[in-house]
Amino acid sequence: MERAVALAWLGIASDSPTEEEISTAYRVAMRLNQPDNHIDNEDVRRYAEEQCKLISEAQDVLLKEYWQAGDGQTNHGNKSPHDAHNTHYGNGYHSSPIVEDEHDTEYVQQPTFHRAEGIFSSAPVLDIWKTSIAYSVAGMLTFSIVVLSMFLNPPWIIGASLHVSYSIFMFVYAVVIYPSLFTRKPKLKSNTAISFWNCAAGGFIFGAIWNGNLSKKNKGISHIVLAVLSGLNLAFMIILYWLNSIILRGMM
Repeated sequence: MERAVALAWLGIASDSPTEEEISTAYRVAMRLNQPDNHIDNEDVRRYAEEQCKLISEAQDVLLKEYWQAGDGQTNHGNKSPHDAHNTHYGNGYHSSPIVEDEHDTEYVQQPTFHRAEGIFSSAPVLDIWKTSIAYSVAGMLTFSIVVLSMFLNPPWIIGASLHVSYSIFMFVYAVVIYPSLFTRKPKLKSNTAISFWNCAAGGFIFGAIWNGNLSKKNKGISHIVLAVLSGLNLAFMIILYWLNSIILRGMM
């Protein structure tokens, strides 16, 4: 791990941190990323475990540099950087003490839980994303059933209501929910739920594109295209309903 990346992982603003600053930043980062904070979501828990390992690696890099510079020899004799690290923190991130200290944040910037673009990411979904084929197929089947229901000659008002309702759902999903998957606070967090609803809202074409975009970590513009199409479809249905009402009143 490069030094700049290690500093970013620990959220250290100083370019030449002291041992105390490194230790404080380590405790803060570990406390925020403890896997036990996410026992309700296995995907996020596994991701937190990976974060902790990388945080420990970042600390090792900075402590090693600190000791090689000779700054710590006065206080710790001839211990190696690795020995000193184990003395203070133990082996591995699970045994590392996470001590609450009101001064812990004095030396560090606000740490971020997520990673991307080489250092950090504000989109947790992207870091744990894996398309669920089974749930994607289920979503496409749901989409197919809804679309077929519109054209199997139901009563006009039922078919039109279903058409309008699903157009609104597709529009909201494309404008609000799908873009949120690329942000710090996604509307959906489970891979299975995202796979299902991407395909239920986007169908065979847009659902597949959205799942692929998540794998590529690239939002793209397909959601804008679907939002426009859904908006036009909704406008068309409103106009059609209005014209039908005029015709019915004329016949009466």
